[in-house]
Amino acid sequence: MLRVGAIVSAVAEIPSYRRGPSLRERTAPVHVRADELLFAPGTEKQFIYWIDSGEVELHWSMQGAGKDRVERLGPGDYFGLGFLKSHACAAIAVKDSRVQQLPRSAGPALSEIDAKYRERDAIETQREFTHHREMTLACRLQPLPQRLAAFLSVISGFNAYEGRDPLLIREDLTGLVVANYRATDVNALGQALKQLSDLGAVELAPPHGLRIRDLGFLDYIANAPAAMLPA
Repeated sequence: MLRVGAIVSAVAEIPSYRRGPSLRERTAPVHVRADELLFAPGTEKQFIYWIDSGEVELHWSMQGAGKDRVERLGPGDYFGLGFLKSHACAAIAVKDSRVQQLPRSAGPALSEIDAKYRERDAIETQREFTHHREMTLACRLQPLPQRLAAFLSVISGFNAYEGRDPLLIREDLTGLVVANYRATDVNALGQALKQLSDLGAVELAPPHGLRIRDLGFLDYIANAPAAMLPA
């Protein structure tokens, strides 16, 4: 298992992290008590977390399941990863623990030296994508164009995280859209896409797929009053 010294050494190689307080001071482990909340769903991601000792539980809400999914992590495990800008789960200490809070910019360095980091990042990225999809599809009262806008925004964020063009929804990814709206009439889905196009949020980009013209506006549509959409 990778130890604290190797992690601190990786962090030390990040230029922006060499400035300011000493490395020892900035990477000192945080002591958390049993039942203490490290972060809540919806809060901004500030750190990469690594458990030095103790145990931490991640609680993920499940739409319509009536309870949370719970995952228990121990020494050597990372958490707080993924591609979303805010946490989709809650992290709670099971017992008194020591946790390293590392800068998010350390991710690439940790990915190079620790396979366990890569595994956790893949798990949490997929889990966030699924969680956000469930949340989007659960909003049945929202008009289809708004739900579609929210889902395209998620795919855009996933593209950016993977190092691809966040504004281009490739032809192979459009299959994800169809799959996640398979209970929706194809004509209705096409009409919803046309509404987003008429609003100037997206456009067809053959042969590549779909292009997001204005990501900020797409996010606005996803959360705007239904009355702003054309009939």
